[in-house]
Amino acid sequence: MSKTKRQKSAPVKPVAASDETSAASAASNVKPAKGKKTKRAPEPLESKALSDAPLLETTSAPPDDAPLGTLSASAGTDSGAALETPPAPKHETLRLPKGAFLVFRKSGGLHFSTREVVIYPDGRVAYDARGVPQKDYNRLRRALNDGQMLSLRKLLDQTNFWRAETTGEQNPDAFAYEIVARLGQRANEIQVFDGSMPEPLKPLIERLTPLLPHE
Repeated sequence: MSKTKRQKSAPVKPVAASDETSAASAASNVKPAKGKKTKRAPEPLESKALSDAPLLETTSAPPDDAPLGTLSASAGTDSGAALETPPAPKHETLRLPKGAFLVFRKSGGLHFSTREVVIYPDGRVAYDARGVPQKDYNRLRRALNDGQMLSLRKLLDQTNFWRAETTGEQNPDAFAYEIVARLGQRANEIQVFDGSMPEPLKPLIERLTPLLPHE
C-alpha cells in the first residue's frame, strides 16, 4: 500500500482589529434580499412645492400694431387715469365787516390771485375781508389820515358810487374789482371788470388799488 503525501495546510493569518471593523461595516451596508420592501427616500420639499403651486397669470404684451401711448386692458387703472384739472377757486361773496367803512377786493389774472383791504372810518386798514376782532383793532396800522379819508368819501360821491351797478363780464385772465361801502344811511356794493369798467368809476379803482397788500 502506497503512502499518500500529506499536504501541508497554509498557516492561518491572524485578523487584525482594523480588519474586523471593516468587516462589520461592510456587513451593515449589505443590500437586503430581494422581495423585501425598502423605504423610498423622501422627495425634496422644494420640488414638491413647485409642482403643487398654481401657475401665475402673465399679462400679454400689447400687439405690435397698437398705437403709441395706449395701455393694454390688463394695465392698472391708476396708471391710465387722466390728469384732473384742479377746480377753480371758490368765489365768496364780499361782505362789509362790522364797523368797517369800505372793503375792496381785486381778483383774477393769468395766475389767479386775490387781494383784499378793509378800510375803517379812522383810516386803519386790515388785509382780510373778514376784518379783525375788536380786541385786535388797536393793532391795525393807520394807512389814511383824516384828510385822505375825507378825500375818499368825496370820491365816492364824485364817481356816483352810491348809485352805480354791477356791469359787464369778467374775461379770461382779466381782473375783477369788488367794492362794498357804507356811510351813514347810504350803502352799496358793485363789481366791475377790466375791459368793461365804466369810466366814472376808474378814478375810484385807481385810488383803492395802491392800498392793497403787495403780492
